[in-house]
Amino acid sequence: MLRVAGTVTDLANGAFKIGTLTIRTATATVVPGGESVANGQRVTAWTDQGLVNGELVARVIRIGGTAIPENAALTVEGLVTDFQTASNLRIGSIAVDASAAQYIGGSAADLRNGRSVRASGTYSGNVLRASRIEFLSTAPARVELNGAVASFVDAASSFQVRGSSTKVTAQTTYVRGDASNLGNGVLVKVEGPVVAGVVEATTLEFLPPSAGIARVLFGTVADPIAIVAGTKTFRLSPLPFDVKTTATTRFKKARSMKS
Repeated sequence: MLRVAGTVTDLANGAFKIGTLTIRTATATVVPGGESVANGQRVTAWTDQGLVNGELVARVIRIGGTAIPENAALTVEGLVTDFQTASNLRIGSIAVDASAAQYIGGSAADLRNGRSVRASGTYSGNVLRASRIEFLSTAPARVELNGAVASFVDAASSFQVRGSSTKVTAQTTYVRGDASNLGNGVLVKVEGPVVAGVVEATTLEFLPPSAGIARVLFGTVADPIAIVAGTKTFRLSPLPFDVKTTATTRFKKARSMKS
């Protein structure tokens, strides 16, 4: 499952953008029912397929979030819309009064429709009374991928995760392994921005196979760890996890390891 969240921009002709990523909506179910996607809204989009020509074809789009309690401390991020004055504007679906705000990276004179900002303050009377407004630059959309690596050549080249082009960089943070553990069939969770249609992994986590689910794993037997009561536990490179045989393990086109 591929998921991306952010603020809607450039809505037109059955598509919109989150950051620089184009989201196609023709086949999407919008939640809550009866609502429509609009520029400035905060949304989350899901799909069960990889990026298509660098674009996400959404299956589900969720608009907004839960109800906001009175006098709650609140931070919202998005595009300014319905701008009248500093005391009368909207960020997504939230009415904002920024007349008493401290401004970071700009001033009240820089507020206008289409500016990307982060507003913090207290939500009162259905209005966010902003004590701080921070002007933001447009950043690439961030996505999350969970699946098996495919089309892997080496760590310097892009590969596929759930049909989406993915690459690691010198800045990638690895969990439960490192770049040497990458290979076809390895289960991973990838998080990062979409740059020129490719997911650049800021974090890559190696996932163990799910309990009770049969999987076919490929690799090279390396460094037997233990031989106990007829079972053998060893590392199957490049996987960063151990494999254990049992008394019922069957070997195909190979012989059992010699003790």
